[in-house]
Amino acid sequence: MSFPAQNRVRSDWRSNLGLYAILALGSLCLFWIHLPHGWISDDALTVLQYAFFVSWVGMPVAVYADIRTVHARDGDWSPKAPYWVFGSLLPLVNVSVVVPYVLRRYERVNCDASWDFWWRIAGACVSAFLVLIALDVVLIDVLALESAWIDGILTESFIFLFVTTPVLIPMAMKYDIAFVQRHVGWEPDTWLWVLGSAIPLLNVLVILSYAVKRAPESPHSMVDETPADASGVETAGSSDERPSDGEPWGAAARRESGRDRNRKPTDETAPVTAATVDSNWWYWPASTLALTGVTIGLGLGTVVASVTTFSWLVWPLLFFIALLVALLAFVGYASLLAIHFDARAIREADANWQPSVVGYALAGLLLSPLLPALVYVVQRYRHLGLP
Repeated sequence: MSFPAQNRVRSDWRSNLGLYAILALGSLCLFWIHLPHGWISDDALTVLQYAFFVSWVGMPVAVYADIRTVHARDGDWSPKAPYWVFGSLLPLVNVSVVVPYVLRRYERVNCDASWDFWWRIAGACVSAFLVLIALDVVLIDVLALESAWIDGILTESFIFLFVTTPVLIPMAMKYDIAFVQRHVGWEPDTWLWVLGSAIPLLNVLVILSYAVKRAPESPHSMVDETPADASGVETAGSSDERPSDGEPWGAAARRESGRDRNRKPTDETAPVTAATVDSNWWYWPASTLALTGVTIGLGLGTVVASVTTFSWLVWPLLFFIALLVALLAFVGYASLLAIHFDARAIREADANWQPSVVGYALAGLLLSPLLPALVYVVQRYRHLGLP
């Protein structure tokens, strides 16, 4: 199911040139990763290595050019160029970044609609991992099929999912939560679901729990079978209506109680939230956490590359890790100063939470800037929520 978007102009072939370039470069990158190098000559391998380098460098350029095209169309989808461009530049991560960008771009610009099945995409990605693990156990361990073809197909399938899904899964969750908040009326906690879906193994339980609440046919569903329209007004499943035939009587009550728990206060005595605090300084400690996660991810990628056939990627990865560590040293200590200004803005807003700037500063100087950044972002979210 999809909903037509408002105030958007359909794309044409000229506006899709950047999208075609992204698809071509991403396909070239995947072709290089899955190509059996023993099947081709050394000269052809050298040409393909240059082509892979071109795809690596050209992908962020194509993403930036396409984002400028999308912005020029004056639609209501405005992707943030720094995040997408930076993600498309990271080796081993860039394909996983451009996959959700291409899907989101196709949805909002090419299809001129809002999709109702992002949660199914996240579920399909996790299910694919589980199916491959089950096949590996049954074919290799139980049936003891010692076949190079079977082992190669399973290995390449795992590599394909590892390259394409790590960013796609949490982004699909984020987009689906935005959909249900706008069209359905259920307001799940965005970042808790997104962060949980980004953690390997844990995301299986997270996405399963989300699907139980998200699927309209589920007895524990928090959504209506007929979603609300784009204005947010429910068209079916209202609290004063009887449940539809075959629907458990408790499902409607659970949905309504869930909406009551998530409904924001509208009176004049509403507590101070992140949306009412005039400060963006908290982006610095949040960026510290993001850079730390990316650095750890590249470190794991370096270990994987060193023990596989991609050992030539070790030095480029180490170069990026060194750059990120230098950047992290600056951003980490700058976040201590940012915490001071953000905490001052929170105090001026007369919020119930009054963070201790001295405690965060001492922890950052004596231990590590990562510790106060992590604690501050978590505490800010707990007390003030998302902006």
